[in-house]
Formats: sequence, C-alpha cells, structure tokens
Amino acid sequence: MGNSFTKIPNSKFQITSNFKIIIQKFKKGLGHWVLVNWILFGIWCLGFGIFAIAIGGCGDVEGELESLTISPSDALVGIDRSETFRVIGKDSSGFMVEVDPTWSVTGGIGTISPHTVDSSYATFKAGSNTGEGYVVASYEQKSARASVTVTENGWLEGRIQSNFGYVPGIRVELKDASLFDFSDSNGRYSISNIPPGTYEARTVETDVYQVASKEVTIDRGEIEIWDIFLETQPGVPDVPTTTLPVFP
Repeated sequence: MGNSFTKIPNSKFQITSNFKIIIQKFKKGLGHWVLVNWILFGIWCLGFGIFAIAIGGCGDVEGELESLTISPSDALVGIDRSETFRVIGKDSSGFMVEVDPTWSVTGGIGTISPHTVDSSYATFKAGSNTGEGYVVASYEQKSARASVTVTENGWLEGRIQSNFGYVPGIRVELKDASLFDFSDSNGRYSISNIPPGTYEARTVETDVYQVASKEVTIDRGEIEIWDIFLETQPGVPDVPTTTLPVFP
C-alpha cells in the first residue's frame, strides 16, 4: 500500500456570495471608521491650535484705560530726601493697562523724575523746606495723585535679633517722647515723625529678653539706623531646646 490522497471537491473551497457581501461591508465599514476618526482628530488639532493662539494672544489685548492709581497714596518724606512712586492703569474689568504717564508735583515741595526703563515709576525729591502738596500722574485724560508731606522730622529704624534669630513683637520706644513701634515678623521696626534732637532709645523688657538701650541723635529729615541684639534673661537658654516625650 502506498500513500494515497483524497481529492477534495472545489465546491468545498468556494466562498458563497453572501460571505463576499459580508466581507465587502466590513471593509467599507472599517474605511468609514478610519475616515471618521481622522476627521475627529483633525478637528481636535484645529481646536487646540485656535485655543493656543487665543491664550498666546491674551497678553497682547488691552482694554481702554478706566482708572489710574498711585502707590503709595500718601507719603511722609524728610527734607532733601527721596521717595519712589508708581502709577497703575486699569480697564473697566480691573485688568492692568500699560501707561506712559506725565508726572508733576504741586505745592512747590520738590521735583519728580520718571524712570527711564519704566515711566510708570518716578522718583520724588523733596526740597529743603517743609510743606504739603501732591505728586500727580496723568495719562489719556485720566489722572491720579498722592498726598505728600515734607517734614524736618526724622526716623529711627532697624532690625531686632537674638541668638534665636529675628525677633517679632518687641516694643522699641523713645524715652519721654511717646513715640514707639513694634518689630514685625522679620524683626524690623520704624519710628517716624521724630523731631530733631537726641533721645534715649530702648526696648521693653520681656520674660525672655533683657532691655537694650542706646542714645540716638535724629537729624532734620534723616533716618537713624539702630540694629538691636537682645540678650536673654538669666536662666533662659541661649539656644532653643526641645524635650522629647518619654514613652513607657
């Protein structure tokens, strides 16, 4: 006996017309699916591009100027000393508008010069005499002003620290002058409107810190600097210590 093969009729391999129709519909449907998805992808890309352009252009769109505001709105300036002012323009929605203002001073109290790089800033230079007036900024028929008082009184300023770092909440006072200030969270203090003269400046004693004092001389319209280092009270550790809890 040798190997023998049985011939399978061709009819077994013939694809019926119904099956061919199914295949054609599948190909047609697949083509539509791919086409639809490419269209959707193109729409998404177009929308993203428009959104990006819109976002990128937002910074270049400004509304019409509605108001001007000067900061600081009022200032106490020593004679022959300087103060910087800034004017801010805003539209009706509250968004900032770029301005190139004209600066001026009323009351004959000094002069003002806009900054070269950004004219929304200007430096006021007080004259040699005391007086009151205004710093004025004008732009596109809008204007704003800040009240300025030129004084011969001076300031005592500085920063307070200890071995623990900068110390907030410490009262610094001028003895017999009823003038004082408290140090802020960064240890800074500033006593203003001090008549020219010599004073005893001091801190107020606390449970942690001893008194610090110094004789200071305040010149006309000048700022005297006194940076203070506080000594701790006897028995208070110079370095903060932390006691860890003891667990059984």
